[in-house]
Amino acid sequence: MENHIVVLMGTSGVGKSSVARSLEDNGYSRVSLDDIIHRMREGCDNDSLKGHEVNQAYLELSKQVAQALESSNVVVDEWFYNEGTLDVFLTDIDPHTPVHYFHLTGDLDTLLERARSDPNPKRLGKVEKHYGMTYDKPGRYYRELPLRTIDIAGKSPHDIKALITKQVR
Repeated sequence: MENHIVVLMGTSGVGKSSVARSLEDNGYSRVSLDDIIHRMREGCDNDSLKGHEVNQAYLELSKQVAQALESSNVVVDEWFYNEGTLDVFLTDIDPHTPVHYFHLTGDLDTLLERARSDPNPKRLGKVEKHYGMTYDKPGRYYRELPLRTIDIAGKSPHDIKALITKQVR
């Protein structure tokens, strides 16, 4: 049986990591660009990447996904900055591997409500800063990806997982 990649995209606070953890509970391997960035920036004052570090992070993401694909489906909980980073991500991935792109979206009130209940005190600021930025509107940067949009309003990570698993076969 062929393993699949599920890529979760969307603005900060939309629930990519929560949905990815829910899929992980169903046997998916979870690969997180946030985790890679945090390891790269360990000991630094911020989590922002400098120019060449962005490509390094996406190359590492690609390697980890390719390795995980050997034994299971994989969920990636991150968006891609632009078409170039998407190309870097696909570097180590067999071009015949099924990749399913899901854009998680929600209105600002829903995201703010979720951010206020998040134990991470930085989440609210990230939602306020990032909501409505270009990468929350994926059509601008992406080639003709088979992108599916899921509105998170009124849905738990478990509900979203169920929607995704119905579409990934």
